Amino acid sequence: MRFHTWLWLGGSVAVLGALVWILDLRAIASAIDRLSVVRLLSAFLIAFAIVFAMAWRWLVIIQPLAPLSDTPSISSIYYVATFLNTFTPANLGRDAYRVLALRSPEGGISPVVVGIVREHLIGLLTYLCAAPFLLALAYLQEAPI
Repeated sequence: MRFHTWLWLGGSVAVLGALVWILDLRAIASAIDRLSVVRLLSAFLIAFAIVFAMAWRWLVIIQPLAPLSDTPSISSIYYVATFLNTFTPANLGRDAYRVLALRSPEGGISPVVVGIVREHLIGLLTYLCAAPFLLALAYLQEAPI
């Protein structure tokens, strides 16, 4: 291997070692001990339902704009795009993948971009509508905001 490869590898190991040394492993183990299987399973099921609902929302938004695409294709594109979103900042990976995957020779990227803008606006409106209820709930439970 070349020198810069060894240097890169050594630096990575040093950073990993520093992180392990800085982390309080007892606190992490204590937090894991306090995990409830029921709560963990509930959180997983809620997250699963949210991803399913968001894929359905995307299908409802994009189907009229990209009528040549069938439901399984749109769904699989959405799930791959969501996976890519975990590695890219600010939803750029998800949006870029959907634009590239759903563009058409006839309409180009315009219908997909319109769908993405609609999806983002609906998401923003949903947050704005839910915020007062969630803040009231937090206030009633005396939770720190």
